[in-house]
Amino acid sequence: MSEKGFTLIEMLIVLSIISLLLFITVPNVASHNSVIQKKGCEGLQRMLEAQLQAYEIDKGSPAASLDMLVTDQYLPGDYVESDGTIICPDHRVITYVNGAVSIDEPTNESAQTVNQ
Repeated sequence: MSEKGFTLIEMLIVLSIISLLLFITVPNVASHNSVIQKKGCEGLQRMLEAQLQAYEIDKGSPAASLDMLVTDQYLPGDYVESDGTIICPDHRVITYVNGAVSIDEPTNESAQTVNQ
């Protein structure tokens, strides 16, 4: 009687190789996640600047706040928080003050609100 199958040693070798591959790839993927979120926030900032320029071209004057962009449908309403800021996926805050768009590190209060 000859049964064909994997031996225990062969299974351990295969599992060791799979574990090693996971050990190598998981930290690499996690480190790229923060880069992706940072790039997403910078892309959101550029999109916001483009929408502000489009608003100014269409209306003849710059928008006083981000809420004006939402009201005139240049931005979806779910982008802008109640305090007039935009929260990025990496929890940084995009603000629009005196015609300038900037990305700031979050305050403790806004980071806690986003995490809830």
